[in-house]
Amino acid sequence: MVMERYSALENFLLASPGGYLVPMLVMAFVVRMLPPRSLAASLLRAVGVFSHELFHFAVGYLTRARPIGMTLIPRREGNQIILGSVEFERLTWANAWATALAPLLALPVLYALASWRTTNQVGGLAFEDLAWWILAGPIVLHCWPSRADWRIALISWPIVGLGVPACNRKRPCSQSAQFPAQINCD
Repeated sequence: MVMERYSALENFLLASPGGYLVPMLVMAFVVRMLPPRSLAASLLRAVGVFSHELFHFAVGYLTRARPIGMTLIPRREGNQIILGSVEFERLTWANAWATALAPLLALPVLYALASWRTTNQVGGLAFEDLAWWILAGPIVLHCWPSRADWRIALISWPIVGLGVPACNRKRPCSQSAQFPAQINCD
């Protein structure tokens, strides 16, 4: 009876990426429900904060925002506690949106992990799956951009302003006008 249930659970979890994502979401819920001052919650949330800031750093580097520092040491600023931050030397309207919304990339990365794991299900479930689920829970929890991230993303409003006139109803987007002007907002 126990083996039948385990086999059914294993089949569900490894049948599709959606099934593999369920324990990640459950773990995110568990991490959210842990008492904030517990050691387990602090360690797990540190994984989420690290991934959040790492996505900012990596995308900032790729978009030439020039990251100059990253900290994971919590600090108080006014009524808020800042769990981590990344400093950039050249954050402009052209790269602000990608850099600020970078933590959302964790979702397709986790989906890719689930897809890879469910297509390569050699041997069924393993302890590494448990490790992935435990680590993915806080990453899911912290992948949403913070309020400060959304404010920084608003620096990029000219991208929307330039994109809308380029694609009008009279001409298809493939025939849109070129914008020869170079705009620098340094």
